[in-house]
Amino acid sequence: MKLCDLFGKSFLAIDVFGFGKSDELDQYPMSDIVKKLHTLIMNILTEYNIKKSQTIHLVGHSMGCYLSLHLFTKFNKEWSIPHLILLAPPAPTVTNLGKDNRLAQWTLKTLYRVPWLVTFYREWFDQSKGLNSSGIQNFFHQRESKNDDDIENVSLRYLKLVQYYNNVQIKSKSLLGYLLGWDPLDWNQINKSIKESHTEVIIISGEFDKVTDAKCANDVKNSFEEEVELITIPNCAHTITFDASREVCNIFVNKVFSQD
Repeated sequence: MKLCDLFGKSFLAIDVFGFGKSDELDQYPMSDIVKKLHTLIMNILTEYNIKKSQTIHLVGHSMGCYLSLHLFTKFNKEWSIPHLILLAPPAPTVTNLGKDNRLAQWTLKTLYRVPWLVTFYREWFDQSKGLNSSGIQNFFHQRESKNDDDIENVSLRYLKLVQYYNNVQIKSKSLLGYLLGWDPLDWNQINKSIKESHTEVIIISGEFDKVTDAKCANDVKNSFEEEVELITIPNCAHTITFDASREVCNIFVNKVFSQD
C-alpha cells in the first residue's frame, strides 16, 4: 500500500469479514463472501464516481488467492483486469475441505458450534508464546540479528508485532467458518476467463513457506493453461509482503507498475 501511494496509484485494501476490525458473519460460504466483496467494490467505485470499467489489478494472499480467483471468474467482464497476482496461494484443489469429506466436515461443524475450544488452545498453548507463537514462527523466515540498533532489525520486529496483533484479533469462529464455507475452484472456467480477458497471472511464493509450500505454488501454476510466471523469493516464508518487503516491491515496480 505504501508503494502504491508513492507511485500515485489508487488502491483498495479489503479487510475481509471476521478479520481485523471487520464485523463477523453468522456463516461464511465463500460464494457469499465473494458477492459481498463485489458489492463493496462497486459501492466504493460509485461513491468516488469511478467508471465501472475501471482497470483493476487483483491481488490475493493465501486464502485471498481463492477469493480473488472466484471474484475474477464471476466478475471479470465488468472490469479490465490486466494482472491477477497470487501471493502464497494454497493448493489448486484443497481436498481436505471438500464437501464430500464427511469426517472433516463433521469436525469443522462441531468446532464451529463450540469455538471456545479452539480459542482456548490458541490463547493458552500458542499465542501465549508471543513472537515465538506458530503464527509468527511459521509465517516469517527472516530472523532478527543480535544488533538491536540495526534499522532493518527494528523494522522486522515491528512487522512481527503487527502480524502478532492481527493474529490475536482473528476470532476462532471466523477461521472455522471460512474453512467450513470453502468452495472449490472451477479451473475450466478460470482458464476460459483468462483467455477471454487476456489477464496476465503472476504467482509469488516464498522459498521457506511452511503454510502453502512451493509445491502448492507450482501446482497452481500448472493448473493454468496459459503461460504463467512463478517467482520464488529466497529466504522468505508465508507472510511475503512482510518477510520480503523489498523484493515484493521490486516485483510490483517491474512487473505491474511499469506496464500501466
